[in-house]
Amino acid sequence: MRILVVEDRGAVLYPLEDALRSLGHELLTAFGVAQARDVWNSEKDNVDCIIVDLNIPADARAKEAIDEKNRISHNKEWHELAGWIWLEQEGFVQKKTSLAKGAPTVIIYSGYLDVWQKLGCRDSDYPSVKCFRKGPGAATNLLEYIRMIAAKQERP
Repeated sequence: MRILVVEDRGAVLYPLEDALRSLGHELLTAFGVAQARDVWNSEKDNVDCIIVDLNIPADARAKEAIDEKNRISHNKEWHELAGWIWLEQEGFVQKKTSLAKGAPTVIIYSGYLDVWQKLGCRDSDYPSVKCFRKGPGAATNLLEYIRMIAAKQERP
């Protein structure tokens, strides 16, 4: 599979890259929203899966959306969720809707799931998204999920 990993912390990104490559996956990486947009715009026809951290550096377009969400919700915590804002802006996540066939699998791998949920987002509202909270054992569970996705894609 070809996987886009959006993560700004090398201590998380590099071991994850090594593990995914050892499983035979081809990786594209981005350290923030601006790079994620660039990579997605040039490679979108060839990406099978996106793994994104919620708390990554925002670009100007994401900052505008974050400011608007903060204004509407009277909650300043949206600035911690630039990865989610990017997923929304690109149309990867739609409430109560599965994505179209051929759309990339979306995986959130983040320590900010509590903030995401506090702001009204729930795993059950987004059937096309799988969430993994960073912490002990999470990387193992994430890799197992990737194996399962890859196995399903290989079947005719």
